Amino acid sequence: MFRISDSDIHGIGWIATCNIRADTPILDEKVCIRMPLGPLYLPNDPSGLKLLQELVSNLSEDQRTSLLALDGISLLDKIWTNGHCLIDHDVDPLGVGTRKELGIYLKCARLNHCCQPNAARASDKDDIMSVVSQKPIAAGEEITISYMDDNLAVTADRESQMQSKIYVGKFWEGCRCHLCTSPEEVKKVSDARRRRLSYYRDELLQGTMSKEVLVTEFLSLMEVEGLPNSLMGTAATMKMVNLLFGIDMRTASQNTLDSISFDKGTRVVLHKLKARPELNGKTGFVVHPLNSKANGRVGVLLDLVEDTSKPIALKPENLCLIRDGNR
Repeated sequence: MFRISDSDIHGIGWIATCNIRADTPILDEKVCIRMPLGPLYLPNDPSGLKLLQELVSNLSEDQRTSLLALDGISLLDKIWTNGHCLIDHDVDPLGVGTRKELGIYLKCARLNHCCQPNAARASDKDDIMSVVSQKPIAAGEEITISYMDDNLAVTADRESQMQSKIYVGKFWEGCRCHLCTSPEEVKKVSDARRRRLSYYRDELLQGTMSKEVLVTEFLSLMEVEGLPNSLMGTAATMKMVNLLFGIDMRTASQNTLDSISFDKGTRVVLHKLKARPELNGKTGFVVHPLNSKANGRVGVLLDLVEDTSKPIALKPENLCLIRDGNR
């Protein structure tokens, strides 16, 4: 589905080898190295380097070769520059904040940043990193993700965010994605849209946004700006689902699933998916009811997804009923 080769954005990246539909799983990758965060903040502490050398010595020859080929002068630089923060899902089931370790994923480390990404990544409780397309991706196009904490930031603020993320700024030469290398007039228009999107997001978080504005203005503007809805942030996404469907995503899992009947035709909304977080908040209807032959899963056909001809199998705990009046 992709090859790792020369990138127009930075160094080496993922290049699609075929056309990829939106919402397509591209890769699941196991973590290669788990490094505690503490030693990374103390680069002169010999115990941190010793621990890292021990971890590297346990890798296969191919893994070591791939690790040493990553950006970075020293081993610690390579881990800091290319690592992904791992989440303690037991402490933080939403997977949005609790950092415990930095993980190295040798293939995912080659994913480049884009300010209008076409893919997203997420790790599960087993520290398996999943990459899923967010938009249709053409063969030959680079597969990109966002490194940003605030994906609605304007050009100058995005540059500042990236500078702070790269270890001592050694490997950051400025964003070279298609948006950031566009003419100044294009970037000004984009910045104006993002300022408006940030305003809408604040309204959504404060509970002052109407459903009509959410659908006709906020979500429409996200699409025009080339930003998947998942990039508005977890808190805003939860507010969006509550506003659209009247569902509190923080307490929905406390419903007794045994008392819920996922009959054929039942309208549902997806939530708390970890391997495919970009599907959280999407709606659909049941086409294959819950039964033992389906390994305890429900077949759901999604609304407003490019490939709607094929239902996906989901666990009941990842579904909430859409009650009458919340459609």
